Amino acid sequence: MKIINLGIVFKTLGISILISGLFMLTAIPFAVVFNENTIIALILSSFISILAGFLLFYFNKKSNVESLGKRDAFCIVTLTWILLGFFGSLPYILSGAIPNITNAYFETISGFTTTGASILTNIESLPKSILFWRSLTQWLGGMGILVLIIAILPVFGFGGIKIFVAEVSSHIVSKIHPKIKNTALRLWFVYLGLTLLFTLLLMLGKMNFYESLCHTFSALSTGGFSPKNTSISNYSSYIQYTICILMLIGGVNFTLIYLAAKGKFKQLFNNEEVKSFIALIIILSLLVSGFLLFNNNYNNFSDAIKHSLFQVVSIITTTGYCTADFVLWPIPVVIIILSLYFVGGMIGSTAGGPKFTRYLVLIKNIRVEIRRIIHPKAVVPLKLNNKIISYDITQNFFIIFIVYIVTFCIGTIAMSFFVSDVKEVISITMTCLNGIGPGFGQFGPMGNYNELHDFAKWILSFLMILGRLEIIPVIILFNISFWKK
Repeated sequence: MKIINLGIVFKTLGISILISGLFMLTAIPFAVVFNENTIIALILSSFISILAGFLLFYFNKKSNVESLGKRDAFCIVTLTWILLGFFGSLPYILSGAIPNITNAYFETISGFTTTGASILTNIESLPKSILFWRSLTQWLGGMGILVLIIAILPVFGFGGIKIFVAEVSSHIVSKIHPKIKNTALRLWFVYLGLTLLFTLLLMLGKMNFYESLCHTFSALSTGGFSPKNTSISNYSSYIQYTICILMLIGGVNFTLIYLAAKGKFKQLFNNEEVKSFIALIIILSLLVSGFLLFNNNYNNFSDAIKHSLFQVVSIITTTGYCTADFVLWPIPVVIIILSLYFVGGMIGSTAGGPKFTRYLVLIKNIRVEIRRIIHPKAVVPLKLNNKIISYDITQNFFIIFIVYIVTFCIGTIAMSFFVSDVKEVISITMTCLNGIGPGFGQFGPMGNYNELHDFAKWILSFLMILGRLEIIPVIILFNISFWKK
């Protein structure tokens, strides 16, 4: 018996790369409309990706996907994200927009993992077609390109469940259809529908089609890339509030969004996670706005609450969009913002981070343990949304927390060799691990990662992949027992 079925792994990797290459072609119309000289670079990038993907698929087409095992799935998921970074960087390199391979890979992985950290010093100097591809990588990475493959290819009808589970890594995502293929298809259908809807809504706010599409891609995927140097700060309040709503949707479990799209709004708004998530955002936004008014950062409540709400939603959903340089805000506000770096959106969302849901379960578990101590003979189950949370799930949550902390500590130590400021070291490690984007200091909302040492960029790129896959699927590959028969 083979430890890893390389045929299945290469076949699936081939399909992923091929689809990525096809999506590159969608940037060509923008190159034509804006009269840019990137058409050849985009065609060549697409051709290389499609050819490489086709060859991997063709020479392994006889591999039976129905025999796909858990080990194969974990290899597929991790290697897909690594390879997408290389092939996705081709438009940057061949067009000359980002000629440095390290920088191009960093920008691509930041896109696919929806991190939003950037090496670009002057975003608007790049061709619009390349910036479109930059935003598109976040849209593809938000829902997950492997979930898209499961949705559109019937060949994964049987083995797709293993890839789906490995891709979303311990997410509590209720299946909305008995077949995993149909579940993936419905999730992507809602994802596409929201993209079209909010592109239109942004256009109604007098944002042009190109910018509306790019910002919708990045906000829904909670990525944070913007085709503008000033991000969202120079747009109208209508635009900022619309994007704020879109980021919030991106931070919610997409199963609940799907149910709401079917008219089952009660299941969304009566959900315990959603209510707690929104309550936390409202409380923190009011608290931050209070500090800003007290310190005269803003003269009226409407401006204070607008910027407070936007930044709280942006950071907690790990989007990273900015309407203001929050690093310059009062120290208590900076501490609140920094604490949100450690939270993240709900499980089953496009957001990164340890996930808000896990914190909610952790708090509930503490309350249950206190009740058990006070009433030793009482049977006190741990419930979420009136459903009992099993011990295995709770244990899994604790393990992920510990792994996150250990990974964060190791990453921080590694980055300390390249960055001298403690605050900056902590922020860039956390922002890349949790997929947020802006850090502090020179890596803050108005800064970038360009001056960072190349080796440090590779470390951060690896942290982005770790965070996107919630660490476990990747570190499993480094476990000796994983490679034993």
